[in-house]
Amino acid sequence: AGTCAAISAARLGLSVAQSYSSLGEPVKAEAPLVTAIPRAERALGRDHPVTLRLKIERAIAIGLKDPRGAEALLAEVIPLALQGLPETARDTADAIEQRSYVRAKQDRAEESYADLLQATALRERYLGRLHEDTIWGIGGLSNTYGRFGDRTRQLATAEDALRRARQAL
Repeated sequence: AGTCAAISAARLGLSVAQSYSSLGEPVKAEAPLVTAIPRAERALGRDHPVTLRLKIERAIAIGLKDPRGAEALLAEVIPLALQGLPETARDTADAIEQRSYVRAKQDRAEESYADLLQATALRERYLGRLHEDTIWGIGGLSNTYGRFGDRTRQLATAEDALRRARQAL
């Protein structure tokens, strides 16, 4: 019964955190995550998709105030998520994408680009070229090129995302 309660508590913490994030309040997501992560690790294990998702959400929540902490958390998550492919494809791509954004905030352009290209390749392989997550990820890559002033790659990448979106519709 204790394990069942821990699993339910971990999933509830994830749901609350994702709700805060979807409301544009990722910082408020941290408190339920801090409680839910150890519960998930004990009940489900470090490599379970719920545990991985909780840690990704925590990295999102702390990314602005503690980019190094977020990157360290993602460095723990990404290898475990990669081992779970194909079941963990979405979480793996999301974790790599979040690492990219953390690196971009630290002005590490080339590392950020490489992460976004890797996340896109994973999404294309496991979700498909025209999947909504793949297209959104390409849009994020375009924005990152723009952040660092590479307007040529920004435009070409945005056009690729637009073409794919039109094909998907």
